[in-house]
Amino acid sequence: MQYILGTAQFGLDYGVSNKLGKIRDEEIKNILICAKKYGVQYLDTANAYGDSEEKIGELSSLTNSFKIITKTAHLDSFVRSSEKTKFLKSQLLKSLEKLQRSYVDILLVHNSLDINESGDSRFYDCLMEIKSSGYAKKIGVSVYHREELDVILKKYPFDVVQFPINVFNQTFNFEEYLHELKQKNIELHARSVFLQGLLLMSMNDINEYFNPIKPIIRKYFDFVKSTGLDKVSASLNYIKQLDCLDAIIFGVQRSCELEEIFNALGSNCIQLDYSDFASNDDKMINPSKWKIN
Repeated sequence: MQYILGTAQFGLDYGVSNKLGKIRDEEIKNILICAKKYGVQYLDTANAYGDSEEKIGELSSLTNSFKIITKTAHLDSFVRSSEKTKFLKSQLLKSLEKLQRSYVDILLVHNSLDINESGDSRFYDCLMEIKSSGYAKKIGVSVYHREELDVILKKYPFDVVQFPINVFNQTFNFEEYLHELKQKNIELHARSVFLQGLLLMSMNDINEYFNPIKPIIRKYFDFVKSTGLDKVSASLNYIKQLDCLDAIIFGVQRSCELEEIFNALGSNCIQLDYSDFASNDDKMINPSKWKIN
C-alpha cells in the first residue's frame, strides 16, 4: 500500500471539518517532515487547489523527495474545442513551473466531463502525447461514480484511477469490480476516506445540510464506540479491509493528525461489517454536490 498526502489544504480553506482554514507555511513544513518520516510517497495537488502547487515548489528542499500527482486544468466553456489540447498543455507547463519540476509522476483528468463529453479522441491523444513527451510518467482519471468510469474505460485505457470510498460512500466497494480494474493493470487510488472529515466530527458540529443522513451518522458513531476504536481508526479499518487498493490519499491540517493516521494504519485490521452505513444519496456523499452555508 502506498500513501499519498493530499495538499488541497496547502492552498485552500478546504474540508467540511476544517476549522483552521488554509494551513500556514510553518505547519506545512511540519506536515511534510512528518510525511517523510512515515514513508508517504506522493503529494497530490492540482492547479485548482489555490496556491498549493506554488507552496510545493517553494518548499522544494522538503518536497523533492516526494513523487507528484497533479490534475488537468478545468476546461471552461470559453475554451473552444479546437483550442482545448493547446490549453491543456499550456496549463500543465504552468503547473510544472510552479512545482519546480520537469515532469509529474501522475497526471489525472480532474473533470471526467472533459473527456466524456468530447466528440473525438483529441483530449486523450493530448494526454498520451504529454506522457510520451515525458511530462507525465502515468496518466489517469479522477471520478466520482462507477458509471462515469465505465464510460471512459470503454473508450480509453488509463494507468491510474482515483475514486472516493469511505464508510458512507461504498459505491466502489465491489470486490469483483475492483479486481476487474486490477486485471486491466490500473492502479487504484482511494480518496475521500474520511469524507472531508465528516466521519471524524462530533454530532454537534455537523452542519444542518446533513440532516437527511444524520440518523446514519449517529448510528455509525454509536457503532464506532461499541468497537472500542476511535473515529480515525474505524474509518481506516474500513479501507484496510479492501485488498485491491494500491494507494490511499488523506489530507490533514496539522502534523499531529498525520501521526494519528499512521498510528491507526499500523494497527491490526479488524473484520467488521460496515454495510449498514452505506448511503446512495449523492447530495450527501459527494462533496462536489454539497451546498453548505
